[in-house]
Amino acid sequence: MSKGKYILVEGGDGSGKSTQIKLLEDYLGKKKIPFVITREPGGTEICDIYRDIVLTRRKEELSHQAELFTYLAARSQVIFHVVKPALERGEWVISDRGYPSTVAYQGHGMGISKSLINELNEFSVTFKDEEILPDLVFIIDVPVEVGLAKATEHGADRQESRGIEFHKRVINGYRQIISHDKKVIPVPYIEDGIMKM
Repeated sequence: MSKGKYILVEGGDGSGKSTQIKLLEDYLGKKKIPFVITREPGGTEICDIYRDIVLTRRKEELSHQAELFTYLAARSQVIFHVVKPALERGEWVISDRGYPSTVAYQGHGMGISKSLINELNEFSVTFKDEEILPDLVFIIDVPVEVGLAKATEHGADRQESRGIEFHKRVINGYRQIISHDKKVIPVPYIEDGIMKM
């Protein structure tokens, strides 16, 4: 049995990731390719608790370090319990977010060292000397104002409420990732929606 493929769908808040994941889901279903859909943070019982911690607005604010470690813990957990087993079964894994989000949001958005993030990420996704990395990453490039307007239609979570300047830094981070990572395919925004990948 051949190993499955691991694909990330990335982009700023309100970029249309869910729509693109649904299109990928339909495509894989038609091709009869077995697949698993997951998300970061989330995808397991513990990861959903981590998701609540980082996305719910509370009186007690997370430090930048606590936020980074929570995202990395969620990534390690979902890769160990969902991604790695699915790949070993020969299934494809489609994930709503992954390591580029950490580089874009915590690195570019919050100013945490990108080299530190990369080192910690490598540690968090390595099991028995096997680093579990995506085969392909799609990054949807949507203008900040458009994405935030869509994302906050039904109320803003903790990330979405960080303000326009933060989100501009995040989008700039994604654009830098696009220009430096050969596994990344940019998906441009078009006026009446998102291009099909």
